[in-house]
Amino acid sequence: MKRTAFVPCLVVVLLGVFVSAQTPAAQTQDALAMLRAALGGDAGLSAVQTIRARGTIDRDVHKTSRCPPSRSCLAHFELAVALPDRFVRTVRSAGGTGHGWSIDEWGNPNSFTWPQRGEVLLTSGGGEGDTRTSVTGFNGETPIPAPTWYEIKEHPEYVAPRLDNAHARLAEFLLPLIGTMPASYPVVARSEAYAITFSAVGGREWRLELDPVTHLPARLAWTYALPPTPPGAGAVLVNTARMSWDDVSPLPRAAWSRPAPAPAKPPAMGIDLSDFRVVGGLRWPHRLITYRDGSLVEDMTVTRFDVNDKLSDKVFRK
Repeated sequence: MKRTAFVPCLVVVLLGVFVSAQTPAAQTQDALAMLRAALGGDAGLSAVQTIRARGTIDRDVHKTSRCPPSRSCLAHFELAVALPDRFVRTVRSAGGTGHGWSIDEWGNPNSFTWPQRGEVLLTSGGGEGDTRTSVTGFNGETPIPAPTWYEIKEHPEYVAPRLDNAHARLAEFLLPLIGTMPASYPVVARSEAYAITFSAVGGREWRLELDPVTHLPARLAWTYALPPTPPGAGAVLVNTARMSWDDVSPLPRAAWSRPAPAPAKPPAMGIDLSDFRVVGGLRWPHRLITYRDGSLVEDMTVTRFDVNDKLSDKVFRK
């Protein structure tokens, strides 16, 4: 009788050990499988070759700006992806920026400027009536917009960070849509029960949390890296406004630069995804609300997704 009781107990113990040993791999496989099944299935997701998204961005989420009735405060965005190695994101809005063309070498580490986003800012007009257009992306191994002669000659160190940041912007867009990245920017996935962490080169990570009921993506979170110390940072700033060129030119370039900004904490970013609708047999979010360090900063509405439409080469020549 004792021997009979011993056998079932041994089976239960061995089964528990087997299940425990299989849990980590099974969780990753199941989380990815749940996500991709909820989005539309492996066959449909694997067939995606191009994506085009258009819509609006409300950055005056706290309604504090004084927007003239003559123009809209909403920015308009367009994203285009041609897998595996072409991507561009363009945002247009009314300005009042006072800039003509900028990569913002000296931007505040807590801002959304280069090198956190790697965007190039283009403006036209002036004052309150100008038009602000920010562009980021890549065409193969070339950043979009393509490096200018000034960048190539004076700041070749800009090119690699711009390309890396454009790849990161693609990941923020693509991971909630298809749960993976192309071979041009591979990621490694590991997960808990209802969350997947995607890791890429350079230490970048994104955590995608799933709705436990629908298994659709609910939130994407990541942390921006702090910008590198700018060239010549920390030097005493020389006031050259009252100096002639003969006096200025012999000075080391570091003496022209601004002091280094104070160390800052990397901003913690999060996007809440909702309003899922069927597009080409796939379920994609049409509302994306962005938070920075817990504060609401951006409300994006996708008005149109186009899947597998032919995209002209001109789309990726900015």
